[in-house]
Amino acid sequence: MAGENWSGQDLSGYDFSGQSFVGVNLSGCDLLDCDFSGCSITGSNFSGSDLSDADFRNCSITGASFANCDLTDADFSNASLTGCNFSGSNTEDAIGLEDSHGTSGGVIMNTGGIGNVSFGAQSSGGGVR
Repeated sequence: MAGENWSGQDLSGYDFSGQSFVGVNLSGCDLLDCDFSGCSITGSNFSGSDLSDADFRNCSITGASFANCDLTDADFSNASLTGCNFSGSNTEDAIGLEDSHGTSGGVIMNTGGIGNVSFGAQSSGGGVR
């Protein structure tokens, strides 16, 4: 999928596993319980979306915005995150954000340590602390 605009849609429970998302606008969507496992996501916008219980395991995610999202219980296990923005997001009980791989481009997480995930400032060449 490239350049599609699904802003504000209710896509709860959809299985997107293994898909490629390039420049897709999913802002303000209801994406509760969606399966994004194994996806390649580049430059896509999830801002303001409900991603509670979403599955992002084994994804490669570059330059995506997850600002102001509800990521309660979302699973990012073994995901590679580069240059992503999670500022203002609720990450209560989110899995895998504290040890994401391949963060040389920095993962911006200015959520103030909400939930069980630790956050640090963007760093060059380092991971999320």
